[in-house]
Amino acid sequence: MELIYFFIAIIISYILFSILFGALNNSILRVFVPLQKLTSRLKRKRTLYVFSYICTVIIVIKASEIYSFNIISFGVALGLVSALNNIVFEKGIINNSKK
Repeated sequence: MELIYFFIAIIISYILFSILFGALNNSILRVFVPLQKLTSRLKRKRTLYVFSYICTVIIVIKASEIYSFNIISFGVALGLVSALNNIVFEKGIINNSKK
């Protein structure tokens, strides 16, 4: 049953953070535009995307071990880093970049 809560937490947090980060990117702040410009010029964008995703997941796993996250908090943290990684590399369900 905990596995179901884990996946629900990942999905809901991913959607919510994607919407939030997309709104921040489209606002006057344009928070992620400098990073998106940098990543759009990369030759091996897909490789760096996968590498950064793996690194952020490892960081979340280590943080969950150190701070004793419960299963829902762990799912929310994974949804957060997934949404963050996708907005920086202009991928995912919500791609709200203005060029």
